[in-house]
Amino acid sequence: MVVEIKRKVLLLGDGAVGKTSLIRKFVMDQFDDKYIASIGTKVTKKVINFKLKDDELNLVLLIWDILGQSEFKGVIGASFYGASGAFLVADMTRRPTLENLKKVWLPRVEEVAKELPIVFLGNKADLTDEYAFREKDLAELADTYDAPHFLTSARTGLNVNMAFYRIAYDVAKKGKFVDKQLSYPIPEEGRLTLVEVADWIMYDFCSEKGEKNFALTMPIVREQYERAGLDPRNPTKETIMKAVKYLAETEAIYLDQESVEQNALKRLKMLKRAVSKNV
Repeated sequence: MVVEIKRKVLLLGDGAVGKTSLIRKFVMDQFDDKYIASIGTKVTKKVINFKLKDDELNLVLLIWDILGQSEFKGVIGASFYGASGAFLVADMTRRPTLENLKKVWLPRVEEVAKELPIVFLGNKADLTDEYAFREKDLAELADTYDAPHFLTSARTGLNVNMAFYRIAYDVAKKGKFVDKQLSYPIPEEGRLTLVEVADWIMYDFCSEKGEKNFALTMPIVREQYERAGLDPRNPTKETIMKAVKYLAETEAIYLDQESVEQNALKRLKMLKRAVSKNV
């Protein structure tokens, strides 16, 4: 049986942090580096599939790209009602955009929506030479709210799918399906990019350990990615295969051999979708 539900997710942050480009990359796999000053809000729809124990769940994610200008406070506040989750987006090349998450956007979320699943994003992560703050600064803010964080790039696709799948997973778990076992949302059928595969493997490893341990397991994946020479911004087939091997060695410490092998095969199957010419 297929169950369909709709959930509203907010994309919040100052103007020109790249919110619209993130949506384009996730929904249409397009990137436009020309900033368009939004008037009001823009709503984009994306369907994400979850596997349940006995059913399938199609989550219709209604992504609200909220105006980034603070002078439109009344319009922005009205847009928050009915939301099930929110992204807080900062521009890695502009420190004030991080400070405004604390001073402007988070207080507004707390005014109208208590206990909302939140994901923090540091966008434009590909512009490493222009960083105005570091990932640890974003991580410290996210930890204050017991929330995950990702460095993203709408240009390269770094962590874009992973971030949206994470908010979708958190939103779905807040609903009536909380007592059912939700799988990590599988990307749509078809050819995947190597960046998407690297993102998916990272999330798959972390989610295997449970949501409470996500922040603890993410550094483990990064360590094994570095060991494999895997650059998340530009992964190769060879470095992903090495990373899968190293992650399997890590899991062998606390999982039985059958589970280790199943996880490795699952991850290599995702890699095959990226490199196969027959997909």
